[in-house]
Amino acid sequence: MEMEKTLGKKSESIAKKIIARFEEELVTQNKEYSSVEMELDILNESMIWVDWVEQATRA
Repeated sequence: MEMEKTLGKKSESIAKKIIARFEEELVTQNKEYSSVEMELDILNESMIWVDWVEQATRA
């Protein structure tokens, strides 16, 4: 995008808007990844607890 702006293929204002939207989407994706990672961590902790309970009932 920067290259197209530099070469004059895109106007500067349009290029800046597109770049800003890409940056916003990147932030949104990073937040989503963090949220999913937290959910997976919680599920993993729950699985460990369930495994412990299961092992205790076998003994």
